[in-house]
Amino acid sequence: PLCGHQAAIQSAGAVSALAFSKHSDNLFATGGDLTLRIWEVSINEKTRKIIPTDCNLGQLKRIVNCIEMCDDGEHMYCGTTSGDVMLVNINTCLLKQFGPQKD
Repeated sequence: PLCGHQAAIQSAGAVSALAFSKHSDNLFATGGDLTLRIWEVSINEKTRKIIPTDCNLGQLKRIVNCIEMCDDGEHMYCGTTSGDVMLVNINTCLLKQFGPQKD
């Protein structure tokens, strides 16, 4: 657990990928067996929190094995064991694209 939060949802497996934002010291992502999360660190005088947000990948069920935060600070690429690469919006936690398309 990270500050009382599991690194993956209970129905998912282990986390195997971690990436830090290139634009914020307070943002990072984790991925693994059927899970992808964006984490925001919130530290002030009264509280210290790490807030997880699960990314919505729609019907895709993938095992994430690598994550790369984009230089634009708004997107990340996630490589999967199936060979797909997913483009995810960091701000909305929504899948934007994935590919390559299968024949």
